[in-house]
Amino acid sequence: MELSKIFDKENVKYWEYNSANIDTEMIKISNQDVELINRGENSGFSVRVLYGNAWGFAFSNNFDDLKVVAQNALVNAKALDKVTKMKVEVSTEEVYKDNAVIKVKKNPFDISVEEKKDIFLGISKDILSYDSKIKGVSLVYRYEDIKKQFYNSLGSDIKQRVPAIIMQSDITA
Repeated sequence: MELSKIFDKENVKYWEYNSANIDTEMIKISNQDVELINRGENSGFSVRVLYGNAWGFAFSNNFDDLKVVAQNALVNAKALDKVTKMKVEVSTEEVYKDNAVIKVKKNPFDISVEEKKDIFLGISKDILSYDSKIKGVSLVYRYEDIKKQFYNSLGSDIKQRVPAIIMQSDITA
């Protein structure tokens, strides 16, 4: 592990790495107008370090910056260690290795955007025609496929894949 090589020679008590990659799809419909159809991806990572009696933290969305981010976290911890009066010890907790995946029956990314758009336009039409007092409806659909990873100097290595589906409606009468 590259982080071990960096931190072992620096007398670091503990370090951890967190990363996340989120694929997102969003559709927004107001009344019968499609306002937004968007698909994108965001990712990033962080490094946290315990040096002496102080924690240092740094993050980036550029995975090529791992060494720079690790060094920044270490610099931050060293600077704080000079002024802290607290004593910090690392707990020797159990090491966890896991790969947790929440499975969906049907991946929303496998359903075409056109099909989703038609479904949401139909829902919007049904809501608007339900009662003459309803003057407006806004629907927002968002699906996220979230992939996370955590590992640390104690040997823990945890991977997660979590889907998140959000459907919101705002109705004006």
